[in-house]
Amino acid sequence: MTTNSFSAAKQLRVTLTLSPQNSNGVFPGTNSNTLVLTGLRTIASIQTVPGVPTGADVKIFGMRQADMNALTTIFFNASGGPRNVIVYNNIIIEANSGDGWTQGFSGMIVEAQPEYRGAPMVYFNIQAVLGYQHQITPVPPSTYKGTVDAASIMETLAASTVPLYVLGGTGVIWCW
Repeated sequence: MTTNSFSAAKQLRVTLTLSPQNSNGVFPGTNSNTLVLTGLRTIASIQTVPGVPTGADVKIFGMRQADMNALTTIFFNASGGPRNVIVYNNIIIEANSGDGWTQGFSGMIVEAQPEYRGAPMVYFNIQAVLGYQHQITPVPPSTYKGTVDAASIMETLAASTVPLYVLGGTGVIWCW
């Protein structure tokens, strides 16, 4: 039975994945780099605006302190300083209104930290962006001598990319 998405109560499931570039790459007390959270109070705001990268602002209440510590990421680039504080952790947000889980967002965490100002209502605040890792990952330059067909250039570029998102099996959005 299909329900109206805007009026139906939803369950949210958040899957968090630690990058191997993280200090130890696994969540404390586990041997896994993946943490799946369900049943916690979660507020997720996903914004898609033409011309602006899709982003998510997620607040998760009730997380374990050790898990929040493992995921904490601070983004800054003070005075042109190093940007190596981004550790390529990922988030997937899914919703279920009774018809099964549907993915609403998948992206890279660019900033994440616990918010204690409202204690005892502490939450973990996550800022994530779709495809951000491809924006900050260096790639070798491509050069072509002489006259080159634009289609062959696009084919070469497309072959060197990773698909970011599959649209229901009907197509793929590519990011260069």
